[in-house]
Amino acid sequence: MIELLMKYCCSFLLLLLLGISGGFAQDKVECWGRYEISLPAKVKGNPFDIELTATFSGPDTTLTVRGFYDGNDTFKIRFMPVSQGVWSYVTQSEIPVLNKVKGRIECIAPGKGNHGPVKAVSYTHLRAHETGRNLVCRLLLEKKKKKKSHI
Repeated sequence: MIELLMKYCCSFLLLLLLGISGGFAQDKVECWGRYEISLPAKVKGNPFDIELTATFSGPDTTLTVRGFYDGNDTFKIRFMPVSQGVWSYVTQSEIPVLNKVKGRIECIAPGKGNHGPVKAVSYTHLRAHETGRNLVCRLLLEKKKKKKSHI
Protein backbone atom coordinates (compact mmCIF):
# COMPACT_ATOMS: atom_id res chain seq x y z
CA MET A 1 0.00 0.00 0.00
CA ILE A 2 2.79 2.42 0.92
CA GLU A 3 4.69 1.53 -2.25
CA LEU A 4 1.63 2.31 -4.35
CA LEU A 5 1.12 5.62 -2.57
CA MET A 6 4.79 6.53 -3.10
CA LYS A 7 4.52 5.66 -6.79
CA TYR A 8 1.47 7.95 -7.20
CA CYS A 9 3.16 10.78 -5.26
CA CYS A 10 6.29 10.55 -7.41
CA SER A 11 4.20 10.50 -10.59
CA PHE A 12 2.23 13.52 -9.40
CA LEU A 13 5.42 15.47 -8.58
CA LEU A 14 6.93 14.60 -11.96
CA LEU A 15 3.79 15.77 -13.78
CA LEU A 16 3.72 18.94 -11.70
CA LEU A 17 7.34 19.75 -12.52
CA LEU A 18 6.81 19.11 -16.22
CA GLY A 19 3.77 21.38 -16.19
CA ILE A 20 5.65 24.22 -14.49
CA SER A 21 8.58 24.03 -16.88
CA GLY A 22 6.37 23.99 -19.96
CA GLY A 23 7.09 20.32 -20.69
CA PHE A 24 3.55 19.50 -21.86
CA ALA A 25 2.73 22.01 -24.54
CA GLN A 26 3.64 25.51 -25.54
CA ASP A 27 1.64 28.35 -24.06
CA LYS A 28 -1.13 29.92 -26.11
CA VAL A 29 -2.03 33.61 -26.25
CA GLU A 30 -4.49 35.54 -28.40
CA CYS A 31 -3.15 37.82 -31.10
CA TRP A 32 -2.73 41.25 -29.43
CA GLY A 33 -3.12 39.60 -26.03
CA ARG A 34 -0.52 39.84 -23.26
CA TYR A 35 1.98 37.08 -22.69
CA GLU A 36 4.00 37.33 -19.48
CA ILE A 37 7.22 35.58 -18.55
CA SER A 38 8.00 35.42 -14.82
CA LEU A 39 11.61 34.72 -13.85
CA PRO A 40 12.58 34.20 -10.21
CA ALA A 41 16.08 35.49 -9.39
CA LYS A 42 17.83 36.72 -6.28
CA VAL A 43 20.40 39.32 -7.24
CA LYS A 44 23.01 41.30 -5.34
CA GLY A 45 22.65 45.06 -5.30
CA ASN A 46 19.73 47.04 -6.67
CA PRO A 47 17.50 44.72 -8.77
CA PHE A 48 15.99 47.74 -10.55
CA ASP A 49 19.37 48.35 -12.21
CA ILE A 50 19.43 44.91 -13.87
CA GLU A 51 19.16 44.93 -17.67
CA LEU A 52 16.83 42.24 -19.05
CA THR A 53 15.43 41.86 -22.56
CA ALA A 54 13.80 39.11 -24.58
CA THR A 55 13.88 38.70 -28.33
CA PHE A 56 10.71 37.20 -29.80
CA SER A 57 10.89 35.69 -33.30
CA GLY A 58 7.63 34.96 -35.04
CA PRO A 59 6.05 34.80 -38.46
CA ASP A 60 7.81 37.43 -40.58
CA THR A 61 9.11 39.58 -37.68
CA THR A 62 11.47 39.77 -34.72
CA LEU A 63 10.79 42.04 -31.74
CA THR A 64 12.90 42.80 -28.65
CA VAL A 65 11.18 43.91 -25.44
CA ARG A 66 12.55 45.04 -22.08
CA GLY A 67 11.94 43.20 -18.85
CA PHE A 68 11.56 44.71 -15.39
CA TYR A 69 11.91 43.89 -11.72
CA ASP A 70 8.48 43.24 -10.19
CA GLY A 71 9.50 42.77 -6.54
CA ASN A 72 9.77 39.63 -4.39
CA ASP A 73 12.84 38.39 -6.31
CA THR A 74 10.85 38.21 -9.55
CA PHE A 75 11.62 39.70 -12.97
CA LYS A 76 8.96 39.92 -15.69
CA ILE A 77 8.79 40.37 -19.42
CA ARG A 78 5.49 41.25 -21.13
CA PHE A 79 4.92 40.72 -24.82
CA MET A 80 2.04 41.31 -27.24
CA PRO A 81 2.24 39.10 -30.35
CA VAL A 82 1.19 40.94 -33.50
CA SER A 83 0.53 37.98 -35.79
CA GLN A 84 -0.77 34.44 -35.48
CA GLY A 85 1.61 31.52 -35.47
CA VAL A 86 4.45 30.14 -33.37
CA TRP A 87 6.79 32.58 -31.64
CA SER A 88 10.05 31.60 -29.94
CA TYR A 89 11.92 33.75 -27.45
CA VAL A 90 15.27 33.96 -25.74
CA THR A 91 16.23 36.31 -22.91
CA GLN A 92 19.39 38.40 -22.60
CA SER A 93 20.91 39.58 -19.30
CA GLU A 94 24.24 39.83 -17.52
CA ILE A 95 22.71 37.78 -14.68
CA PRO A 96 23.29 34.09 -15.57
CA VAL A 97 19.94 32.82 -14.22
CA LEU A 98 18.10 35.43 -16.37
CA ASN A 99 20.21 34.90 -19.49
CA LYS A 100 19.34 32.56 -22.38
CA VAL A 101 15.96 31.48 -21.00
CA LYS A 102 14.14 30.03 -24.01
CA GLY A 103 10.53 29.26 -24.77
CA ARG A 104 7.81 29.07 -27.39
CA ILE A 105 4.30 30.41 -27.52
CA GLU A 106 1.51 29.95 -30.00
CA CYS A 107 -0.38 33.06 -31.02
CA ILE A 108 -3.98 32.11 -31.78
CA ALA A 109 -6.84 34.08 -33.35
CA PRO A 110 -8.13 37.01 -31.28
CA GLY A 111 -11.27 36.43 -29.23
CA LYS A 112 -14.61 38.14 -29.84
CA GLY A 113 -13.88 41.20 -27.67
CA ASN A 114 -10.27 41.59 -28.80
CA HIS A 115 -10.15 44.33 -31.43
CA GLY A 116 -6.40 44.86 -31.53
CA PRO A 117 -4.11 47.56 -30.25
CA VAL A 118 -5.21 51.15 -29.71
CA LYS A 119 -3.95 53.52 -32.40
CA ALA A 120 -3.17 57.19 -31.88
CA VAL A 121 -5.40 59.59 -33.78
CA SER A 122 -4.53 63.20 -34.53
CA TYR A 123 -7.07 65.92 -33.74
CA THR A 124 -6.95 69.49 -34.96
CA HIS A 125 -8.60 72.10 -32.74
CA LEU A 126 -8.29 73.48 -29.24
CA ARG A 127 -10.53 76.50 -28.80
CA ALA A 128 -10.62 78.94 -25.93
CA HIS A 129 -12.81 81.91 -25.10
CA GLU A 130 -13.27 84.15 -22.10
CA THR A 131 -16.49 84.68 -20.23
CA GLY A 132 -16.98 87.35 -17.58
CA ARG A 133 -15.22 85.23 -14.96
CA ASN A 134 -13.71 82.15 -16.61
CA LEU A 135 -11.46 81.07 -19.41
CA VAL A 136 -13.19 78.19 -21.17
CA CYS A 137 -11.23 75.69 -23.27
CA ARG A 138 -12.81 73.13 -25.55
CA LEU A 139 -11.10 70.37 -27.44
CA LEU A 140 -12.93 69.71 -30.67
CA LEU A 141 -12.46 66.07 -31.52
CA GLU A 142 -12.38 66.24 -35.27
CA LYS A 143 -10.28 63.86 -37.24
CA LYS A 144 -7.84 65.45 -39.64
CA LYS A 145 -9.01 65.00 -43.18
CA LYS A 146 -6.58 63.33 -45.50
CA LYS A 147 -5.42 65.53 -48.32
CA LYS A 148 -6.33 64.26 -51.73
CA SER A 149 -3.52 64.26 -54.21
CA HIS A 150 -4.31 65.44 -57.71
CA ILE A 151 -2.05 63.55 -60.06
